[in-house]
Order: sequence, then structure tokens, then C-alpha cells
Amino acid sequence: MKTVWSIDISAPRERVWEELTKRGEVMPFYFGSVLEGDLRPGGSIRYVSSNGKRAFIVGEVVEFTPPAMFSHTFRFTDLGEAAQTVTFELDQIGESTRLTVRHEGLDLAPKHGRRVGPGWTKILSDLKSWTEHGNVPFGSRFRNAIMKLMLPLMPKHKG
Repeated sequence: MKTVWSIDISAPRERVWEELTKRGEVMPFYFGSVLEGDLRPGGSIRYVSSNGKRAFIVGEVVEFTPPAMFSHTFRFTDLGEAAQTVTFELDQIGESTRLTVRHEGLDLAPKHGRRVGPGWTKILSDLKSWTEHGNVPFGSRFRNAIMKLMLPLMPKHKG
């Protein structure tokens, strides 16, 4: 099963690509996580807490074609379900970028499916705000701050 989300962002494709693939910096639009790893096919990646002590998502790069496509396997470290595949496709539409996210394999990972639906919607909305205005909405900043405060209470997952 493949689930698809799409959003138009008023920014050049290269700018959106840069935000999606930057490593080592907090991504306010991606629940305050940090992308780590090798962005080449076969490379391991992790989305970790800002202090690097907890991995939330682990995967392996399937395709990396700047600035058009980034595809990787995807598994939440706390759910113990099979990995799925996430693909980001970026298309230049005039002066804007259409970002499409395809999440495949959710039929084999029902817990992931319940979590990612609202998650991708929020990530795309926050990425649009971040890219167009340089910030995410107050509610997202508040959520990220609460999540950061709660980190010491969460189990440590290194992936």
C-alpha cells in the first residue's frame, strides 16, 4: 500500500531540497529532529534528538538524486515493525516547488500507519512555513519544546 501527500511551496526546488537533506542541524519542521548519516544509496541514516542520544527513525538510502528525489527505508525505532519506504519527489512548478511524499509499505506496519498520517501532514505544513517564512507556527515550536523537555523520560533508542 502506498500513501501520498503533496504540498506546493513558494520557493525554488533547490531551497526545499536543502532543507530536507541538511544534516547535523535541528529541523524545526521535522519535529525538531536532526538528520544524520550517509546520503548515498546504501548509506545508513537516522533522525535523532537534538542531543543525538535518541534515534526516532532509522533507514537506508535507496535513491539520492539532487535536487529531485530522496528515497529511504523508514522505521520508527520504538514500534518493532517492518521497515517501509519513503520517497520525497520535488518538482519545480514555475517559481514554486511541488513536494510529494510517498510512503510505501504501511499495510505491513499498521502502527506506523496510524502515526505517519498526521505526522506527514504536519511536517509538510511546517516545512512550507519554514521555507517560505523562516519559522514554524507557534504550536509547532511549543510541541518541539515539550518534546525536548520530555526526552529524558523516553527510552533511549540508538537505532
